Amino acid sequence: MTKLFQPCHCERSVAIVKLSNRTDNAITTQTSFARNDKRRAFTLAEVLITLAIIGVVAAMTIPTLIANYQQKQTVVKFQKVYSVFKNALELSRVDNGDYQTWTWNHVDGDSSERIEYFLNTYLLPYLKVSKTCFPISEECFPYLDAQTLQGSQIHSITMKDAGFMLSDGTTVWSWSNNSSLFNPHVRFYVDTNGFKKPNVLGKDIFLLFFTSNPAEISSGKKDENGEFALKNTFSYPLGLSIYGEGSGLTLEECLDENTMLGEEAGVNTGSYMACNINSRGELCGLSIKLNNWKIPEGYPKF
Repeated sequence: MTKLFQPCHCERSVAIVKLSNRTDNAITTQTSFARNDKRRAFTLAEVLITLAIIGVVAAMTIPTLIANYQQKQTVVKFQKVYSVFKNALELSRVDNGDYQTWTWNHVDGDSSERIEYFLNTYLLPYLKVSKTCFPISEECFPYLDAQTLQGSQIHSITMKDAGFMLSDGTTVWSWSNNSSLFNPHVRFYVDTNGFKKPNVLGKDIFLLFFTSNPAEISSGKKDENGEFALKNTFSYPLGLSIYGEGSGLTLEECLDENTMLGEEAGVNTGSYMACNINSRGELCGLSIKLNNWKIPEGYPKF
């Protein structure tokens, strides 16, 4: 008997055809991707050239970035220690009376006893101190390595000097001059990063100045004959100041290698203190403050 109806396998055939088409498309797509990948790949030469360019750019920019970072850190640390000292002395003034009444300069003995009395009475109790050195030693300040911008010794060390270290690692070298010129005053050479290099005035060492009885001195410049040309007579501010404050020196003069500070008022002699590689560097701190607490153009390179 002849069957009138045969089952149709059309749907299965269509599914097989669709599956076959998908497989062909996937293979075609993968092949296309592979071809494109091959087209996009870098050659070894191209990679090496790119790396060389990156290396050159890094060599040109990284030292500048590091120097800029060091400069900013130096300013931040210097401004901080200046503020810490100023606040400490103001607190001391509240407890011990006005600066003019402080009697440390009348202590019997030599300058070593006077500086020790000054520090122990008027300053150290108001600071966070981790170490003191009476007299000065390498445990409190790296004075054997400390240099001016010219590369000379900052100051002749004597056993009459004192030193101390703050809890943040700042090291301080202090000494007193009780002569008629600055009667009396204390100098503080502060190394903002302690025993780390470079230990150079204007780079990590700055000079602060305290006086309770300001005396007049002179400022000027070397003239065309190499002689001291008086510009101005001035007195340091009462209390704590950055070395050179009150002198009337401009920022440009602080950076001029010919700028000098005199030994006493109106006398045509002086010392080269400018913030310049051909000078000592004591005026570097003042140049930063005059430039709104930023490293000015023309400042010695770090």
